[in-house]
Amino acid sequence: PTCDSNAVCLEEGSTCTKGTETCCGETFDSLKCDCSGGKYRCLFTEACMNPQCDKTEPTSPPTCDSNAVCLEEGSTCTKGTETCCGETFDSLKCDCSGGKYRCFFTEACRNRHCETA
Repeated sequence: PTCDSNAVCLEEGSTCTKGTETCCGETFDSLKCDCSGGKYRCLFTEACMNPQCDKTEPTSPPTCDSNAVCLEEGSTCTKGTETCCGETFDSLKCDCSGGKYRCFFTEACRNRHCETA
């Protein structure tokens, strides 16, 4: 039997594919057919219709953690806060160096002596 739409097929539930398309360094089937009612019902896979190859932009912002990958050399990020004496400070500060974040705890409230009224 030929793997084409409406072509006669012999085994109910069987599948066949025809043709290939290549994008993003991978090869995919172009046409996929399923045997139903003695005939092939086919659909184009369109696997390469809107390829998203080699995205240089991350889908989410980099994580602000020690040794996490960072994109902009010299950039900084902070994570978490601590509050003492009525003021709020960053808990963790990270600097981008060599493509990774180098982080340190600020310990802003470590030895803080607050005035009491």
